[in-house]
Amino acid sequence: MKTIILIISMISALMLTGCKDESKKEKRQNTEAPLTLIDTSKDFEKGLSFYKSDPPNYSQAAKYFQQAAEQNNMEAQLYLAALYESGLGVEQSWTEAIHWFKEAAMQGSVPAQYQLGLIYEKGEGVEKSRSQALHWLTLAAEQGEADAQHQLGWLYMEESETSQASQQSAMKWFQAAAEQGHASAQNMLGWLYENGAAGQPNLDEALKWYQAAAEQNNPYALNNLGWFYWQGKSGTPNKEKALEYFLQAADLGDKDAQLNLGLIYYQGDGIPASVEQAQKWFMRSAEQGNAYAQYNLGWLMQKGEVENASPYALDIILNSHVKAV
Repeated sequence: MKTIILIISMISALMLTGCKDESKKEKRQNTEAPLTLIDTSKDFEKGLSFYKSDPPNYSQAAKYFQQAAEQNNMEAQLYLAALYESGLGVEQSWTEAIHWFKEAAMQGSVPAQYQLGLIYEKGEGVEKSRSQALHWLTLAAEQGEADAQHQLGWLYMEESETSQASQQSAMKWFQAAAEQGHASAQNMLGWLYENGAAGQPNLDEALKWYQAAAEQNNPYALNNLGWFYWQGKSGTPNKEKALEYFLQAADLGDKDAQLNLGLIYYQGDGIPASVEQAQKWFMRSAEQGNAYAQYNLGWLMQKGEVENASPYALDIILNSHVKAV
């Protein structure tokens, strides 16, 4: 009998969708600094008023942001970079976006540093560069940016199988983000503690961080909690509680929790067996591209237990090397 499959999904980082106002100002020491600061501030405020108008006038916003950015206004540089990245009010240009993100980042703009880290990690408009991604993300993370800390954790996780130092770095940055309430980091920190990635497993800490993320409705943490209680890692297995967590995760769209529910309902493990419910959850998972769920649907079709389970089921049966239930 096949046990439930747990797949930890790695989540790529979100693109910058907005810009944060930064209170930090560059200190200028020449005698013209007060006049320059006033002029750039006025241009930035004009640009911001067009940016926030209803409807927004991005082209006018870009005009004033450009004027202020060229006079070294950090906030204007950040907003202008975001407009070039998205192509709002200007012709989309990664070259211009990266230029202005760098100008702002070198003045200490945390959102700009974070965004540059993502750009170099993904290779958007530039050649991928792990070293550049680490550089910019670290600058933002050291200033307390939780998203950057979380993303750094993932970068170090990529090489954690071959480097103990990378495992420790991953845990360090996930911990920093988790302590700020970052749900995905809390989930990953729980996983690291559960699996002893940087030492011996610590199930109490794993449970603590899974629960913290689950309280924020993180579907991956909910699925991991379900698995935790299903296996009885904190003591006696509690399948009733596990099912509650699997259902919450599945309802939030987690394809692995949906697969787990399909297996549980098919096997009738802890609940009455139901091919109908198994098909339902396999289908939901399969529609999200879960190959295990797709194969299991095809396998049920082949057995004649369900009909028309999926349009690709027969192809899966013929081509997949994944074992069925």
